Amino acid sequence: RQHEDLYNGLTTVRKLELLVERGLVPPESVNAVIFSKKKYTTTLLSKTVTFDPNIYCVCAGLRAYGKRIGVVSNAIRDTVTSVCTKLRLVAFVETYVGNEDGPPKPAPDLYSLACARLDVSPDNVLAIEDGKYGIESAMRAGCKVLAVRNPSCVTPENVWRAMC
Repeated sequence: RQHEDLYNGLTTVRKLELLVERGLVPPESVNAVIFSKKKYTTTLLSKTVTFDPNIYCVCAGLRAYGKRIGVVSNAIRDTVTSVCTKLRLVAFVETYVGNEDGPPKPAPDLYSLACARLDVSPDNVLAIEDGKYGIESAMRAGCKVLAVRNPSCVTPENVWRAMC
């Protein structure tokens, strides 16, 4: 529960800053933790992320309807593109914005950058978010938000209702 309340949605660097401040991680261990986390994440994603026909169909439908798609994440861009590749979404996604691109969520900057790259006004954007920092970030950038608990909530019906 503590992870959900305090850390979920933050960048690894920000999580580690908080853990160091609280005396839970020694400062000299930060680089080793970052390296280990990247290695673990890569292994975990290769084992757990699989094609999701529901999300694929939602993205295909949005593109067929003329909507542009960007992915905004507090994760590093390599992780984001890796996940999108495994989900077979690369053909639909026009821009990837990761934590290297600006201040992390909940700041609005990453969403603002995605909107600029897509040349779309934020008030015409639907952000699909599963965490409080992402929801706040998208709202602060001026986007509409579909808050979801998990990927199974990303259905054509839910997306369509949120867009209208």
